[in-house]
Amino acid sequence: RIVASADELHRRVQQHLADFDDKWLLQELVPGRLEHCVSVLMRGNTIVYAVCVVYTYDKDEYVWPHVREIKSERLTTDQLPAEHLRVISALLEGYEGIC
Repeated sequence: RIVASADELHRRVQQHLADFDDKWLLQELVPGRLEHCVSVLMRGNTIVYAVCVVYTYDKDEYVWPHVREIKSERLTTDQLPAEHLRVISALLEGYEGIC
């Protein structure tokens, strides 16, 4: 569910407090129809390969899977900005594998 304010969130949590367990996920909504998803292969603290897929959805606010992807607008690229790769590399320091 999408809640519109901190007050609404507080009310919903209070209503469902008995069900508040490890099945809940709370995250801030970032509106927009585009989702950028980067997958990387890390080996020895080095990004060996990275690819970005940009998905376009039919709504600005959604909770997946209750949204429709506009597949004809999907983009894929392995040309990521160097600064993005530096940040991703720092976040994954010490990790080896596919993320």
